[in-house]
Amino acid sequence: MYKYCVEFTHKDGNKFCQQRNWCWEQWGPSSEIQFCEKSDNPNKKWCWIMDQHRIRIYLATNAEASWYSLKWA
Repeated sequence: MYKYCVEFTHKDGNKFCQQRNWCWEQWGPSSEIQFCEKSDNPNKKWCWIMDQHRIRIYLATNAEASWYSLKWA
């Protein structure tokens, strides 16, 4: 469902929150990936995961990845 992911370390918590908020503003509300996969109407453009092992933002297509890169790369 999601082709790209951006990985963060646990030290990057503030950076992750800032970028997740930006994604929310760009593509609308989403949720953690395990809930998106079970949702009747998931946000098909992006989602995230934050657990004890991984902190990631997932992006669906080249369009979202390019838009993200223009802002954050």
